Amino acid sequence: MCEIKLDGTGERRILFHRDHDSSPAVSPDGNRIAFVSGVNGNLEIYLVNRDGSGLRRLTRDPADDQWPEWSHDGKKLMFLSNRHGRFGIYEVEMP
Repeated sequence: MCEIKLDGTGERRILFHRDHDSSPAVSPDGNRIAFVSGVNGNLEIYLVNRDGSGLRRLTRDPADDQWPEWSHDGKKLMFLSNRHGRFGIYEVEMP
């Protein structure tokens, strides 16, 4: 992930994995980024501080977890997953 200003300047890499990273979702306070990564073999939701520190894996399931979205108060994170053989929306309480 990279941070770039609206005028296209100031690119700064926040995080880099060799594998698929996508769907960044910035927390309402702007301090954390939830995103999808395939770094461990399947798509899972990860959390990182805006400066790239504090990387944490939030989901652990053989199903693909995708499209993170923050609640308005930042206390929950919703995501799409095909757990149990059917797609559904799941949520996790945020630390």
